[in-house]
Amino acid sequence: MANIILGAIDVSIKIGAIKLSLIDILLHLLNLVILVVALTFLLYKPILKFINKRKDTIESNIKKGEELQKDANEKLAKYQTKLDEAEAEADKIKQAAIEEANQTKQKMIDEANVKAREIYDEAGRQSTEIKQKAVEDVRSEVTDAVITIATEVIKREISKDDNQKLIDDCLDKWSADDDVI
Repeated sequence: MANIILGAIDVSIKIGAIKLSLIDILLHLLNLVILVVALTFLLYKPILKFINKRKDTIESNIKKGEELQKDANEKLAKYQTKLDEAEAEADKIKQAAIEEANQTKQKMIDEANVKAREIYDEAGRQSTEIKQKAVEDVRSEVTDAVITIATEVIKREISKDDNQKLIDDCLDKWSADDDVI
């Protein structure tokens, strides 16, 4: 029976100069299947494994990148908040310094006004003292002049012209003294 099967299988096809038998075709198909299976295990699976590993690495890097971006955004928001707080604090310090400078300025102006008032009052007192001394000096001189005139009058009899001359001399003397005062 083996001869029958082999005889039946030994069907040959002659195409031009090439003679193909069914056994040759089956052997070629078997070789092709073995080659495909071997290539699948030797090349396809390692390449697929490499591609999947690369895909996982890329996805992992993308996730890490997203996490880093999220952390960076949080830190940026945190630092921006701190920067805003620092700017607000700087504004407060600046306002306090301006306020203190204005208070110091006002204090200095008030002190200067008090000093000016004191100087003005002192000048007024000194002016009053000088005026009183001048009045006293004028009174003393008038008294001396009156005594001198009286003495002259008593010594001699004065005519109307002499009387007028004495009065004019006295007034001239007083006028000269007023220019000094």
